[in-house]
Amino acid sequence: MKKSLALAAIALMLVSLIPIMPVYANPFEIYMVPSANNFDTDTVSPCYTWTITFYAKDVPTPGAFAFQFKVFFDSSFLEVTAAALPAPTDTEYLFYGLSTVRPSPSIGVGNVLVGDSILSGAAVSGAGPFKLGTVEFHITAAPGKYETLLSDLDIDNVDTYVLNEALSEIAGLTKTSGSVTYAWAAPAFNPHMAIVPDYVLFDQYTDVLTVPNGDFSVGVYIENLALGWALHNASFSVHYNTPDAILDLLAVTIDPAWAGPNTVGVVPGTIDIFVQGHPAPVGDVLVATIDFRVNSQGSNPPDSASLFSDIYFSDIILWDTVGTIPTEASEDGLVEVEPYLALPLPWFEVDSVTLGPELVVGDQFGQEFDVNVYIKNLHFAWMMVGFNMRLTYDPAIIEVVSVTEGPFLTDPTWNWYGTYPIVMYPEPANFVCPSTHMILADLLLPNGMGIWDQPEPEGEGIVFTIRFKPLVQSWTDTYTVDLDVYPIFPGAYMVDEAGSDIPVDEGAIVDGVVTILPIDPVGRRIDVWFVSPPNGGQGIGEPADLVLPQSEICLTAKVTYNWWPVQYKKVTFEVRDNHGVLWAILQDDTNDEGHAYVCFRMPWPCEGAEDLLGKWNITVSVTLADVVITDFVAYDYDYLIRIWKVTTDKAEYVHCEYVAVTIEFGTKAWLEQDVVLAVTITDELGVPIGVVLVEMTVGGSSYCIYKNYTATVELHILKFAYAGIATVHVSFLNALPTEGGEAVAQEVATTFYILPI
Repeated sequence: MKKSLALAAIALMLVSLIPIMPVYANPFEIYMVPSANNFDTDTVSPCYTWTITFYAKDVPTPGAFAFQFKVFFDSSFLEVTAAALPAPTDTEYLFYGLSTVRPSPSIGVGNVLVGDSILSGAAVSGAGPFKLGTVEFHITAAPGKYETLLSDLDIDNVDTYVLNEALSEIAGLTKTSGSVTYAWAAPAFNPHMAIVPDYVLFDQYTDVLTVPNGDFSVGVYIENLALGWALHNASFSVHYNTPDAILDLLAVTIDPAWAGPNTVGVVPGTIDIFVQGHPAPVGDVLVATIDFRVNSQGSNPPDSASLFSDIYFSDIILWDTVGTIPTEASEDGLVEVEPYLALPLPWFEVDSVTLGPELVVGDQFGQEFDVNVYIKNLHFAWMMVGFNMRLTYDPAIIEVVSVTEGPFLTDPTWNWYGTYPIVMYPEPANFVCPSTHMILADLLLPNGMGIWDQPEPEGEGIVFTIRFKPLVQSWTDTYTVDLDVYPIFPGAYMVDEAGSDIPVDEGAIVDGVVTILPIDPVGRRIDVWFVSPPNGGQGIGEPADLVLPQSEICLTAKVTYNWWPVQYKKVTFEVRDNHGVLWAILQDDTNDEGHAYVCFRMPWPCEGAEDLLGKWNITVSVTLADVVITDFVAYDYDYLIRIWKVTTDKAEYVHCEYVAVTIEFGTKAWLEQDVVLAVTITDELGVPIGVVLVEMTVGGSSYCIYKNYTATVELHILKFAYAGIATVHVSFLNALPTEGGEAVAQEVATTFYILPI
């Protein structure tokens, strides 16, 4: 019972103390965020701007009807660039949702005034915080080295207040000012000297010795210079003509921003510079411009190496008003002068081919076509031994059938030890070539010691022949495929004996294009061509390849309507000789693919067989929907080779002397064929005293035109040869009889004398 009474007494005692305890309320205040604005030169440079927002909080009843705040600051390094009331829609605004006067802020030198007043509506009170406005400050000057600039942002003045509806100041307002400090700080980065540009190239196409082709300028800079270093002066040396003395100094010009006095001293290969008095050295600061002229250049060929000169610094000292400024490694310069190309540049060219409007897909033609890649304008002094390139194509439109090494590098003039061709396809697009492509390369091999001692290739010729087959064709669309030449690596097309790249005139390169035209609706059509020998006749009225005596000819005639085969039509074949004499009437019905086939062997009668040699003709006909249509194929019937003339270099010889025999001959063969030239000498009594066999390839002619050749061989007159008239026998064979071959030309002979002395 006593315990309960004691607790009650303590409770009453505490209650009695409540009225006399002090009550602490939040102050009615205008303040700014941020209030302490501390900067240093390492992070902030002059021209830096930032925004301070002003607030009121704990506005007492009966509330605010109008307000203003005025900020005083140090105008020696600060200014106000903008001030504004909050937007009427800003929910933090003291007068949000009310109609207000919204007068424009007043910006003066060293002060800014912002305020507003309600036009209609009740005064505002509450805890807030309430936004009053924003002020954008701008730093206009930097502290000196080791200096700190300080400014109060003073709002504790008579022009900062809050009014009630009676337009009386609300008592108890706390005006909390702020501050700005801007202190010098050692920059986080050091400056460095630099030559700009740091690399000057005079390429092989520029004749620098022709003034002013070899003139150039470089700038000398102090780079990455922070304002905080307070640079006062700079001194340094610039050196040039190392390792090659290829530069003449023309002028040194100090940038006019340096008030000076400045000095420039020059001795051969060195420039000493002292500058001072720059008003605001910050960032990348130009010190001087140096003008040079190149005075030396090699000539290519024979030179292949460039000449070089460094442009570099030494003895760099940058001063502030107290001491030296630390620097990083300088960025030196380099001048390269490539040897001037005294020779014309070679290039590549690629054939362009147009197919159509006849049908070029399917079995009627198999319309394979050749595209030649040429080397052009190659001067022997380049000493070219190989080339490589990339050639684009579209495997969805044309298919590669074969790639054949061309005759240029295989020319026996310089092909003494063979060649090494490389072909790779398809290769995907890469950083060098943007499309699917093939790689074409060829190398002229050296002798067994790895030395190219043969004559250097020169001129122009075919380096590769690519046979394609078209895969698509349309009634309406034209298909094109770009055959564009690209280097194997950037800039690499040809190589010389030393393994160095040979420059190519890339602007002269002629790229090819394959165009496949839309199909022409030709209606009724019959086309006859050779199946064996398999060359020629495809196309209306097109001729065929040479036919040899007693050869069998197999022909096909295809009947189509708008290129679609017509089945089971009776086709007639008429064969006439070079005199128009009829030799055969043959016929066959077209099959499911529209083909009719016949074969016959060329006649070779007992008498006058050679009288049949000449131009023969085969005519075919068929009736298609009551209309007779025809085609014909003409061809030459002849020996593979005709020997035109055989001569010796002299009319008389003594024993053990050599006879030079020159043979002039020709062929009408389209397809290339290997043959053996056989030259035999018999003496006056018929004794063989010498024989020479020469393997060669002939062909590449065209209808009705001989492709002519000349060959010379030497034979030794043996000591036992009988004196008198000797005979030279010349013939051509497709192989020796012991190898299953026979003669492919009529023998031609000539005579000379063997002297008895």
